[in-house]
Amino acid sequence: MPLLINGERIDLTRLTGGVIRAHPHLEEKAKLLRSQPTQIVEPKGLLYVQQREFAVTTPNDGSVSILGSDDATTCHLIVLRHTGAFDLQPDDVHLVTFCVTELNDREEKDIHFPIIYGIGELR
Repeated sequence: MPLLINGERIDLTRLTGGVIRAHPHLEEKAKLLRSQPTQIVEPKGLLYVQQREFAVTTPNDGSVSILGSDDATTCHLIVLRHTGAFDLQPDDVHLVTFCVTELNDREEKDIHFPIIYGIGELR
């Protein structure tokens, strides 16, 4: 399954900066994500995913209302919203928000830190 941005297939060998420059709207989407206020999430209804883990839930799961993770400094967090079995999915994957590298970076005394450390998806 190919990865698409605005219907255009992405060359996965391209460096991240090249992808960002080729699709400037990604920077605007990252700014929108970064501008959202931080929300504290209570444990009830939360399916928390730690490093080296993945989780799957369905819309009919009455126990899970939020799927998320945090403490990402040099790691990647990906939230996929789809109701089918992802590995067997014949459909294309459309990248909507891309908040990585320089789009998720701040500096303090010449030390780089991520702006967003965690993410959750309210179902």
